[in-house]
Amino acid sequence: MRKIVTLFILFSSIIAFGQSKTESENWIVEKHSEYKNSYNPNMDLWFENGYMYYYWTVDDKREPAKRIASIFRIKIKDIKSIKTTIKKLDDVSISKFVLYCAKGKLESKSLPENSNFVDTGEDFLDIDLNENFKKDGINIRMEKAFLHLIKLYGGTARVKKEAF
Repeated sequence: MRKIVTLFILFSSIIAFGQSKTESENWIVEKHSEYKNSYNPNMDLWFENGYMYYYWTVDDKREPAKRIASIFRIKIKDIKSIKTTIKKLDDVSISKFVLYCAKGKLESKSLPENSNFVDTGEDFLDIDLNENFKKDGINIRMEKAFLHLIKLYGGTARVKKEAF
């Protein structure tokens, strides 16, 4: 009986010591910074009060002297699936880490025009990373980190896989 109680306490303590919300968020931010795409380093990702924020800027093709800046916001528990793909962009391979949610759950604001977040009308958010993100296997670890974080916030999500 004593052995059973000892084993129960041991297994309970192992299960109870997973990564916390803060540890998971910090790891995701660290890997995002490490694997940022060099073609546009003006991207940032952070977490605050149960939301994930993603900031990016890009040159306005209509007015070369102007930059477009946007901040996207999604409640972590509203993320429903995750997918990693590789795309070619101007002869450079990039990894796309995509977060999917229900329509109406992804919000954004353009800077400096909009001071309030509004519905984007989209059900996904692309996060561009360099091609080593997938080559180094970080995409699998990032998927696990996001799934864990979403679960900690009370949501459920899955990794979106191709059928064939």
